[in-house]
Amino acid sequence: MKINKIAEIKNLLIIIAMDVEEEALLKNVRFKEKSYGRSVQIKTKQFEAHQCSVTVANSGVGPVNAALVLSHLFEYIPIDAVLALGVGGALCPDLTIGDTVIANKIIQHDSVTSTESGNRLIAAGELTLSVPENRQIDPIIYCDPFLINWLQQSFQKGNCVGNVKTGTILSGSEFVANTARKKELASLHSDAFLVEMEAAGIAQIARKLKIPFVVAKTVSDRAVPETSVSKDYRLFLKSAADHSSLILESLLNSTH
Repeated sequence: MKINKIAEIKNLLIIIAMDVEEEALLKNVRFKEKSYGRSVQIKTKQFEAHQCSVTVANSGVGPVNAALVLSHLFEYIPIDAVLALGVGGALCPDLTIGDTVIANKIIQHDSVTSTESGNRLIAAGELTLSVPENRQIDPIIYCDPFLINWLQQSFQKGNCVGNVKTGTILSGSEFVANTARKKELASLHSDAFLVEMEAAGIAQIARKLKIPFVVAKTVSDRAVPETSVSKDYRLFLKSAADHSSLILESLLNSTH
């Protein structure tokens, strides 16, 4: 499925990973709560905006939790598009606290085949050495072009603060908290701007279920912090998370 215009987004699912992100996102929104499932209960917050039904789900941290939430909710509610919001760590020295990266592609940086000749990125959950090279799945998962453009235009028209870059977001189960590791990850792709922990799971499930998706994450810790990545994260997590409410406001004001 591809989105061609805003009016086609009747049911939008927003996935965030932490309570601080959820509180910031919904601080100016009146919503109702609804849970789905029995053995696994997914709690959501729901509201209407300009003829669009918006569902917000707090997945918890990491690709497995994010993938579980998306695949589970897909069985219960209609989903026309998925938007992942929240915070992440800058890989580009030009990015500072409060800047935002809109992903045009997602790469799971810790999904690799390690051989005698070195490591190679592979598509998570897919065969690699046991299938011919021309049948191997691309490890890069691309975000929906229309949704990317929607976010870009919303930033230009809205009250969002900070700079915006569009490029690659790296994602995995690793919490990256030192500058040397950030430099190593940045070398994986020429426009790798940010690293975080949920987009890989969302991207993998969205590709399997053919759901258009996009990711926008705000910088909570810099590539070259004044003291340490950990201190940046602790100091600026709340203010970076607050930025998501401005993103949501700009998006919803541009739906119709």
